[in-house]
Amino acid sequence: MITWQAGKGTVRELAYAPCGTKLVTVADTDKCARLWDAGTRAEIAKFPLPKDASTHLEPLLSAVAF
Repeated sequence: MITWQAGKGTVRELAYAPCGTKLVTVADTDKCARLWDAGTRAEIAKFPLPKDASTHLEPLLSAVAF
């Protein structure tokens, strides 16, 4: 098992790309989705939610997928 800090708070949503080389996470206090390189654990991109998004992201972002 591999672990790393994937944003702030607890990761609530996670999805792997079909190729297995990338993943996307959403943490409960981040107010953004983050795209990661699964091999290096490097953040590739950050997709912020609107400024008025709720603290717990629901229902604005309740699932992620590739």
